[in-house]
Amino acid sequence: MMFSLAIRFIEDPLKTWWFLTISITSSARLFSDNTCGLIIRYLKSFSALVVLRINIARGRWFVMKGGVWNKVSLKIGKTLIVDGPATVRVVEGMVNVMGAVFAEDSSLKVRRFRRTPFYAEHSDAVLAVDGRKYQVVEGSTIPASWTDCAEKTMGKDAKLIAIIGGVDSGKTSLATFLVNYYLNFHERIGVVDGDTGQNDLGVPGTVSAGVASKGLSDLCQVKPEVIEFIGLTAPETRAGELNESIVKVIRKLSHKGVEKIVLNTDGWVSPKGLKYKAELMGMIKPCFIISLLREEDHVVFEKEVGQGFRIIRVESPSYVKKRNRVQRRLIRILNYRKHFSKSRLVKKSVGEITFINHPFLNGEPTT
Repeated sequence: MMFSLAIRFIEDPLKTWWFLTISITSSARLFSDNTCGLIIRYLKSFSALVVLRINIARGRWFVMKGGVWNKVSLKIGKTLIVDGPATVRVVEGMVNVMGAVFAEDSSLKVRRFRRTPFYAEHSDAVLAVDGRKYQVVEGSTIPASWTDCAEKTMGKDAKLIAIIGGVDSGKTSLATFLVNYYLNFHERIGVVDGDTGQNDLGVPGTVSAGVASKGLSDLCQVKPEVIEFIGLTAPETRAGELNESIVKVIRKLSHKGVEKIVLNTDGWVSPKGLKYKAELMGMIKPCFIISLLREEDHVVFEKEVGQGFRIIRVESPSYVKKRNRVQRRLIRILNYRKHFSKSRLVKKSVGEITFINHPFLNGEPTT
């Protein structure tokens, strides 16, 4: 008896696509049930490969470097929503991601606990998705109020735009969208992340800022150029110090030749949190305040901030990703790992170290 299963990979000249051919040959006369059973078990061990071949033939999957990717044909006017961790590659056409257009051969990562929309705005698109959770919905997930807001605030006189909103209200998505929109009219847009707990630019416990000069699919793609260490991940512990740090970072970033700055804040929106947000607005004097607050919180904030500010209230996106406290803690851990993965241990004596603004030996409480 002879039984063989041959797998053949053919690679194209661009070393991008892998085509899989599976051929099963059998040349034997099966004389007994035992022999049949052995062959059946042998075939079952390769059943996944057979299913793979069928799905590839039917156009459901791609076999690419790194494994098997799901194929998604996206008709014009539809949006693919992908939950991370995932990687999405544009195979054909182009897609709009948070206001930035990505063409064929673009490869975009979606971080864990994040959600990213891929909108086929002007043409059909074919995407390869390496991820477990995704769905296709009708229309764009970007609220119309966001586009209206971007148009109102794109002028050169609007140097500083501040975003406020509660937890999981879409602040980071809105900041990404505004940066991408402004880049259509300005070459360099500054980004300040004032959320010390869920910092997208720098290390948790810091206020970070950077400069964007090309389209983003995620705010974390902005390289931090200004970092102000605070050492807190909960803004309510030292809100006054946090506000002062944000002011410092904005001042430093403004000296880097940016034409416009977008400030993203934390999600602390209790009455006390809104009071501190209002104090921050008085310190930085933004040209526009964009509010993602719920109606009752928005009313409280307007009373706290007083007159003299241009406030634009916009809606939260329908498909915003909700995260619990455990997931937020994991995001911080992943962020620490990202920034300290290449760190090294350095030993120095106390005499070689200069401490700045520390409570030791100053008679100040450490907590």
